[in-house]
Amino acid sequence: MADGFAGILGTGCYLPPRKVEVEQVKELKGLDPHVAGRMGTRAVHVADFDDQPSIMAVKAARAALEDARMSPTDVDLIIYSSGFLPDHLFWADYAFIQHELGADFATAFKIDQGCNGALMSLEVARSFIERGVFKTVLIVSSERWEEPHIDRWTASPFCYYSDGAGALVLGDGAPGRIMATSFFTAGTYHRTSFIMAGGTRQPLDPLLLELGWGRFDGQVASRFAWNDFADKRAFRKYFLQQTAERLRHSLEIAGLTLEDLDLVVGQNVSNMLLRLVWHKIGIEECRTTMHMAEDVGHFGSSDVIINLHKARTDGLVQDGSIVGLVSAGTGYSWGGAVVQL
Repeated sequence: MADGFAGILGTGCYLPPRKVEVEQVKELKGLDPHVAGRMGTRAVHVADFDDQPSIMAVKAARAALEDARMSPTDVDLIIYSSGFLPDHLFWADYAFIQHELGADFATAFKIDQGCNGALMSLEVARSFIERGVFKTVLIVSSERWEEPHIDRWTASPFCYYSDGAGALVLGDGAPGRIMATSFFTAGTYHRTSFIMAGGTRQPLDPLLLELGWGRFDGQVASRFAWNDFADKRAFRKYFLQQTAERLRHSLEIAGLTLEDLDLVVGQNVSNMLLRLVWHKIGIEECRTTMHMAEDVGHFGSSDVIINLHKARTDGLVQDGSIVGLVSAGTGYSWGGAVVQL
């Protein structure tokens, strides 16, 4: 059986060195200055060809293991999450990560819950550790937003997409612990994000590719998700409500209040949306990772892990700090967690 609680032993991330400033692409992409201003993001990380999602995941995992002072052979389980396209279709990228790391004694699998995948992985890892099934679990998340499947600058009105990966090492008997988590899915919003062609329902052919059916465009997908502006407005209200509720519920389970949190780690979406989120939660912007969103853009499922790692390395939190985490992913799913480092 497990000795105690599951806690975080190490964090790591990998961000491709090439950064592209929003100002550099405004004219080329025809970005509305007003929209860019509301977005607030100044630059995003863009991967070169060699930094495929699984490769970035391996680099982030190595950094987290080094931070935890552990070897890949110490890992019992690898949980990989990614919400967009993998290196290859129909491919066991989680197995590649296990092999490439040299985690020879680890089981591996993948979770796909969009941008909520990392927090769901956290809960699955905690369950395995606290039931004594596995002692050391490596959580890895990675995203790469690749043309012609997506235009990172125009696909969403709420973010500019950034390439990168984050990783956590969780273990039994760590100094801190995963104190509580809370999740919810509203399946009625399952069509908020999808690529129209390329699956079994609509196989891809050259004509559909030319029409743009093989790429993700949030503006197009939203036409299938909402009947009119009133539906879209109702969803925004519901989105904020569920995001706040997940953190509130996690705090309730942990027996804590907002005042007990040293930091709230969120996702790297637009300033406009984040301000609405923080207002709904009832926390000051200065106690959140909002400034990170401005610096790097949206890493998809990797956001909360990368932001937590940066908060540690930047000295915003230390051992013993209590941190809240919130995320949401297409589907639509929400997650919240409270962890003590």
